[in-house]
Formats: sequence, structure tokens, C-alpha cells
Amino acid sequence: GTGSIYIDTQATINKASGSATILTFNAFGSIYDYGTITSAAGSPLSLVFNAGVNNPVKQSVVFSGTGTVTTNGGSVTIGGSGANSASNAIPVAATSFGTNYTFTTSNGAVTFSDVVDALSTSLVAPTLTLSTGTGQVSFGGVVGGNYPFATLTVTTTNATGTIVKGGVITTGLQTFGNKVILAANSTFAGNG
Repeated sequence: GTGSIYIDTQATINKASGSATILTFNAFGSIYDYGTITSAAGSPLSLVFNAGVNNPVKQSVVFSGTGTVTTNGGSVTIGGSGANSASNAIPVAATSFGTNYTFTTSNGAVTFSDVVDALSTSLVAPTLTLSTGTGQVSFGGVVGGNYPFATLTVTTTNATGTIVKGGVITTGLQTFGNKVILAANSTFAGNG
């Protein structure tokens, strides 16, 4: 197709039971998640958001609204593998958050393929909280470089730590519960 994917504010995607499952969103355009995505304890749900599949123009993934993604052991991957390089698609997607948002994965990794920003139209800078247990957190581009978050909190016990490529800009505190690995020259700027 040639469209975008919208998950409405009243929508709830809930994996209530069963073995590990992968839910993949592939869009030629952007992906907008305004709803709630969750899974029950003992039922891991891995999420893949691929925006810009087979599209030569970079697209984005936007999270806003209710502000929660809970995967109970599943991973979250934004951008990347869904793009087809043979079609000159760009295999990364910028990510924006319009409201305070929390990702809780209970040992699943969270991977952002490109820059991560507050939504440019947000009236108040949102907070971003990532709680991943032993899951690794990886930022593929600058966090808050265009539109900073109020705070960024990353809680992980992953042996490698949190991978940052380019730096983190916030208007308030930045909290990393483990070591930070720099994948490129990086600038960290916060206030608090």
C-alpha cells in the first residue's frame, strides 16, 4: 500500500495470553500510535514499527495519547528491517513523542533506528521513560536534538548498557540506570 497506519486513542491492542508473539506494523507512510499496546504477564509481545517501507522518503513513527507500551518480555523495534534497500527506501524512521510516555518491556530490548524527539506541536515538553529489565536500549540518533524532552529516564540492567549515538538534550534531568556506550561523538545537555 501507499498509506500510513493510525492507531486511534480509543484503541487497545492487548495480548491476553499465549506464547511469544511478534506484531509488525509496515507502512509506506508514517505510523501514528495514539492508543494503548499491552500484553499480559507471561505472554511476551514483541513490536516492530517499520515506517517508510519501500518509500524513498524517510518517514516517522509518532507516539502520543495514552502513553504506554507494555510488552512483558517482548522487544520494541522502531524502523529498520521492514525497508527494502533495493527500492532505495530509507531503513530508518524518526520517532516523536507527543505526551509523557513509558515503555515497559520486562527484559525486552528497545531499539530506535534514528533520532528521537518530542513532537514539535507539543505544548509542554513530554517525559520519556524506558524500563527494560535486562533488555538493551539503543538510540540510533540524537535524542531531543530538534525538540527536547522534559526528562529522559532509562532503567536497564543490560550488561552492555545503553547505546547512544549523537547525544541527549533535555530541559530537565537525564537518568541512566546503567552505563552508557557512545556509538558516535555525543553531546549531553540537561538542566537539573
